[in-house]
Amino acid sequence: MSQYTPVKEIKEYPELNRRLKKREYQKVTDHALMIGITNGFIQDGEAALESFIPAFDCQGV
Repeated sequence: MSQYTPVKEIKEYPELNRRLKKREYQKVTDHALMIGITNGFIQDGEAALESFIPAFDCQGV
């Protein structure tokens, strides 16, 4: 999930309180392909752009 975005509620978990690095995501996708996963979904980096991230303000729920 290349668009992973941390939210305020997880500040006490620094390992989750950051976005993925491009290299981290690339290593995971490379490994998935190497071990033969054929029914998977690999996203382009553009999916992680700010414009794709919802406001998470509970409006319209």
